[in-house]
Order: sequence, then structure tokens, then C-alpha cells
Amino acid sequence: LFENLSADVVITKWEQDYSGGNWSDQVKVYYTITNTGNVDIGYYNIWLAAYCEYEGIYEDGGIYEDWNTIGTFVGIGNSKDRTCWITVGENKKVISINVTNLILEPFTNPLQ
Repeated sequence: LFENLSADVVITKWEQDYSGGNWSDQVKVYYTITNTGNVDIGYYNIWLAAYCEYEGIYEDGGIYEDWNTIGTFVGIGNSKDRTCWITVGENKKVISINVTNLILEPFTNPLQ
């Protein structure tokens, strides 16, 4: 039997404030990570990219990438709901968010 260390990450939603005719330079991202492998996950790194529009120009506002590290345990078949913040440019409306990279490390029991 081989070890399969894998996970799915799904962006469930994001929130960006709009007030006074301007978009906030921060977007709060909600996501779920699910362990789809047969090995417990002890650590993971997720990179997220926010794609923006600027003054109504679709996807011409730049791409802003950030990473979110959660050092918590995700057991086989289990999911964790998490949030993180991405800083984007001034008055840039986020139009989509994607996962651009994922690094997984297996759980190692220090007592063994």
C-alpha cells in the first residue's frame, strides 16, 4: 500500500469592503481544505491569488498573491474551514480568487 498525501482546497467566498466610492485594499478569503489522501496532514502551505479590475477594466487591475500557513492537523477524510487576508492595490475590486500552489507535509507523531 502506498502513501498518498493530497488535499483539495475550495474557495467558498470572499469579502471586500466598499465605502465612499472606493474598494478596500484588503480582501478576506474563506476556504476549505479537505484531506483526500490516505495520510494525515500535519502542515500545509496554500498560495492564493486575487485577480482584480481597476476602474471598470476587467482583469487589468493586477494579480496579488499571498500565502496562508496553517500548522494544524487535518486527518484523513476530514476538512477544515479557514480564512485569510490578501492585500490588494488601492481601489482595486477583486473579481476572482484562485489557489496557485499547495504544499503538504505528512503528520509525524513525536511520540513514535
